[in-house]
Amino acid sequence: MKMTVNRPLMTAIALSGFLMPMAVLSGGFSGVQSIDSVRIHGDGTVSVRGADGGWRNPDSCDDSSKILLDPQHNFYREILATILSAHVSDREIKFRLKGCGEMSGTLYPVIQQVEMF
Repeated sequence: MKMTVNRPLMTAIALSGFLMPMAVLSGGFSGVQSIDSVRIHGDGTVSVRGADGGWRNPDSCDDSSKILLDPQHNFYREILATILSAHVSDREIKFRLKGCGEMSGTLYPVIQQVEMF
């Protein structure tokens, strides 16, 4: 029995294996600082301002004076609880950011993960 190889399919599989890690690697960390303010907007989006000014901006969004937590995030409640806990206890916090989210016509970095110190 002779096997035939579908070259376009094999090329697509090889390229997806090469490009997928690049997509996972986009984004980056916010830097470590304490929180100046937290605002929960009417649609559930949370914006966080750092005490030291702007956050790092790994995806070159329009503005990084605040970062956003999307209410559709799978761990929205856990991340929000960690943010509020860090804020009221004046603890430092670091975020994993990926992508840009729009608020009032401006794109801001979007929170993916959180770590409190």
